[in-house]
Amino acid sequence: MIQKGFLKRFTKEGKGEVITLNGQILNNVQILYPYGYYSKAKLNETSEIILLSSLGSKANIFGIPYNVPLEPTDLIDGELQIKNPSVENSKIVFRQNGDIEITTNQNISQVMENFNITANSNITINANQIDLADATSFVLNENANMEVVIPSGSSAGTYSVNINSAGQSKVKA
Repeated sequence: MIQKGFLKRFTKEGKGEVITLNGQILNNVQILYPYGYYSKAKLNETSEIILLSSLGSKANIFGIPYNVPLEPTDLIDGELQIKNPSVENSKIVFRQNGDIEITTNQNISQVMENFNITANSNITINANQIDLADATSFVLNENANMEVVIPSGSSAGTYSVNINSAGQSKVKA
């Protein structure tokens, strides 16, 4: 049997308490997410859930949470969005053409053994300040030079950046 309900709370065991459209309260609903995805659905008046049970059994009920008012309206066929609905403008969009867009007004932190970026043409970074941290001591010698190219706009041009010491890690445009 398939029915619709509203997710009201989570138990200590991570199960859901659900109220069905006809007002029936269901406890111990096992919440399902696609393989490899885990979250804790935000509880509010629009926290809907699709309920699945075998032959109408109330002993083994499974639920897939969703929230129709939070569904993106700017995707085209074949696109995917992963979003934190609690944070405005915090999302990852996989576009139909293969582009991946990461948008957030918050910080992005990466913790990993190695981080490699390979671009076939350009890498563009737009920021008031770029903090190279300890990387400068690995790639730049004392009194080294590099150039920053600003291709267009009122500041267009090629600018030299002098590295005064291997400890200098912040570059300002």
